Amino acid sequence: MLLLCSFVKMQRCLSKARIFFLTFIISALGLFFSAVANAQPQQSALIAIVNPMPPEGSPILNLMTNKKTIKIEQITYTLGTLEGKQVIQVFSGIGKVNTAIVTTQLIAHFHPKIIFLVGIAGEVTKNAVIGSVVIGQAVYPVERDFSHPTTKIQRLENINPLTGQQTPAIFKADPALIQIARNIKIKDFNEVIGEIATSDDFPDPKSVISNLTSNHATAIEMEGASFMQVCWVFKTPCLVIRGISDTVSKNELQGYTIPENPEQLAITNSVQYLIALLKYL
Repeated sequence: MLLLCSFVKMQRCLSKARIFFLTFIISALGLFFSAVANAQPQQSALIAIVNPMPPEGSPILNLMTNKKTIKIEQITYTLGTLEGKQVIQVFSGIGKVNTAIVTTQLIAHFHPKIIFLVGIAGEVTKNAVIGSVVIGQAVYPVERDFSHPTTKIQRLENINPLTGQQTPAIFKADPALIQIARNIKIKDFNEVIGEIATSDDFPDPKSVISNLTSNHATAIEMEGASFMQVCWVFKTPCLVIRGISDTVSKNELQGYTIPENPEQLAITNSVQYLIALLKYL
C-alpha cells in the first residue's frame, strides 16, 4: 500500500514537471516568433551609389574592383570595392518615377547604410558655373511654374504611407554627411553646398528663372526630390551630388564662355568629389 502511494505521488510530480516544461517551451517559442515578426531589417555596411544615366556611372564602375553583378527584376546592381569601401552601384534611369522605383528596391534588398545620388544638373545661380559640384543640403520638388513648394497648399497625397506623417516640402540631407562635405576642398573646381530643385521640365530663363533664384535654388535636375523622399520614408542617410553641365542663369550673359564638352567635365568632377567623400566614411 505504501509503495502504491509513493508511485501515485511520483506520477503526480512527473505530471506537474511535464506541464511546467511544456509551458516553458510554449512561452519561449512565443517570444522567439514574436521577435522574428517584429525584427527590422539589419542595415548592411554597403554604401550605395545611384546614377540616372550610364555616362554618369560608367567612370565609377571603371574604378571599382572585385566586381560582381546581381539582377533583380531586370535591374542590374554591381557590387564591388571603391576606395576600400564596399559599394553597390545601380542605374536608375531618368526622372522621378524611375529613381523612386530603383531606390526603393535598392533599400529593400540591400539595406545600405548610406546612399548617394550622383549625376549632372543645370545651374541657376551665379554661385555655380559649369564644372562646379553642387551638394544638396536641401532638395525639393517644383511644379511647372518652378515656385517653391512651401508656397503651395499641401496636397493630401503628400503623406508617408507607412506612418501617416506629412511628407516634408523640403528634404534635408543627413547633417553628418553635410559636415563631411564642408571639409572637402578640391582645387580643380569649386564646390557649392546649396539647395537643389527637382522638375521634369527644364526652365525657360525668360519666364521662370526668377522663381528659382528667389527661392535660393543653386541647381535644377530631374531625380533628387524623389530619391530623397524614398530615403526619408525608409530612414536611410543620403546625399545628392551634382556636377553642373548646363547653365540657365548665364545663357544671356555677355562674355560667358561655355567650356568644351561641359557634360563630361561635370561627370568627371562629380565622380572626383564622390571619391574624395568616400575617404571620410
